[in-house]
Amino acid sequence: MDHFDRDILKYMLLWDPHGGLCDEGLYPEFGMNVHQFRRRFADLIATYELGVLKPADRDLVETARRYHRYCRIKRG
Repeated sequence: MDHFDRDILKYMLLWDPHGGLCDEGLYPEFGMNVHQFRRRFADLIATYELGVLKPADRDLVETARRYHRYCRIKRG
């Protein structure tokens, strides 16, 4: 996993629960709007195979997957 992908996962987990995702914050940092960022987040957690990741990255992806499932359940 590269730094950019790791930063996307961390940013989503840090700011999304508090309503902190906005185009103005994401575009300068990641070059994406909110819709693109959410899509990239979903693609990342679906793509990475846990067995090939370093332990810290594996934990991050697992946490991101749990958060994503929680959000889907919460939305109905």
